[in-house]
Amino acid sequence: MSATLESLEKEIIDLTQEFQDKSSALETENQNLNIALQSLQSQHATLVARVDSLQRFTATQTSNNNNSNFACPTYDSTSMTPEHFISEAEEYFACRNVHRTTWHLVVGRMLPENSDVSRWWYVTKATVTDWDHFKVQFRTYESSQSSADTLREQLFSKRQKLEEAFESYAWDLFALFRRIDPMTSEESVVNRILNSCLPEIAVLLNAGSHQTVAELIVDARQVITNINKVRKVEGRPLLRARQTDPVVTKQTGFTRRSFYSSNSKVENRLPVVNKPTVEASTKEPVASSSSSSKFCSLHNKPGHSDSECRAQLWKKNGQTNTTQTPKN
Repeated sequence: MSATLESLEKEIIDLTQEFQDKSSALETENQNLNIALQSLQSQHATLVARVDSLQRFTATQTSNNNNSNFACPTYDSTSMTPEHFISEAEEYFACRNVHRTTWHLVVGRMLPENSDVSRWWYVTKATVTDWDHFKVQFRTYESSQSSADTLREQLFSKRQKLEEAFESYAWDLFALFRRIDPMTSEESVVNRILNSCLPEIAVLLNAGSHQTVAELIVDARQVITNINKVRKVEGRPLLRARQTDPVVTKQTGFTRRSFYSSNSKVENRLPVVNKPTVEASTKEPVASSSSSSKFCSLHNKPGHSDSECRAQLWKKNGQTNTTQTPKN
């Protein structure tokens, strides 16, 4: 009986030990599974972040491709007001998804190189803190008296160039006037345009008959069309009414001078034949006071006199050459 009890106690002990070993193994395996689960969760979070970043990058690229034709504006002090430039810069930044906190840092790329305003920005940008501060500083600089004097100098020294379109030139002058004084009347602008445009155009535009710049441009188109008809026949470069008109640098047509000069060269190469005309010897020679003023009436050029002309001597002796005129 005692042997049976001992055997049962030993079996119970073995089972307990086996249970404890298996429980310990299960706990270890459970810990390993928890570690693996945490690792998988971390990897999942990394993949989600990468997918989100890729989606945002794709959306940005798509937006940039859709707005690829939206060029970066450049400030032109002769044709843009400060408000106009600020408005275009803000539209560009918004379209390109540039963060507002960096607008004042990249606006310098929109200022023309080696200009007064770019030099001003090089000195001032260290003190500008945000976009609103830049707008205040920029407006203050552009409205200063020195800037107004510079604009006046540009206005009254500006003249239309031959290849410059009349319409662009007129609107540029109009913009300059409005930048100096927004209350300037259009009649003053029209008078200045007539006084500084090409004289060939100004002569045909009736002064005092235009009240606005738009009316002046409409009449100038017809005037330039009529002028170009004559210029085309004369072989002179054509004038431009609009910015889209081609720039003509090569002369077309012919001039009266070039026509006769080219035909005179052809006549010199033609053979000389007997014509029932008055002999050249009967023409009165041009009187010359010295050898430097000798003139041949047959060849119609200086260099030798009629008495020294071999062509006339040949005709007198009846020795005409039917292939080529003798040269002196």
